Amino acid sequence: MDQRPIQESNTPSGDSITNRQQVTGHMGVLINQNSALRQHNSNLFEELDRLRLEIVQQQTNYDQLLQNTLCNLATTNDELTNQLNGCQQEISSLKKENDHLKQTLNNVQKENDHLKQALNNLQKDYDQVTQTLNNLQKENDHIKKQLNNLQKENDRDKEENKRFKNI
Repeated sequence: MDQRPIQESNTPSGDSITNRQQVTGHMGVLINQNSALRQHNSNLFEELDRLRLEIVQQQTNYDQLLQNTLCNLATTNDELTNQLNGCQQEISSLKKENDHLKQTLNNVQKENDHLKQALNNLQKDYDQVTQTLNNLQKENDHIKKQLNNLQKENDRDKEENKRFKNI
């Protein structure tokens, strides 16, 4: 027969009572650890759900921000396109005005050249008239001298005639 104390006698399954108590103690520890792990898992699932909601909210916020930015960009793009079109129209208008001013300047330069030529012609005419006037003045002076000489001669002739008449 088995000589072990009664406490340690085998159970029908062949386990000793001490082993059974130890297993029961270990089972309690494992059950407590299992409960703690379940609680920890539950907390992790709650944290995961909270993070998922936070991610969804952040994605929604980001999408709204992106949508607003895209709307603003579209509006800004439209405004810039309108400004660009306005600038292009103004450039076109200024080019036409510049071409018109160039044509006007060209016409004024032609007129100025024509007036310079006319002035040169008038200057030549003036110089000729001045020369003619000088020549006529000289001729007039010469004629005056001749007239003066002729008057003197005439006066002498008259004096002489008077003398002949008086004789």
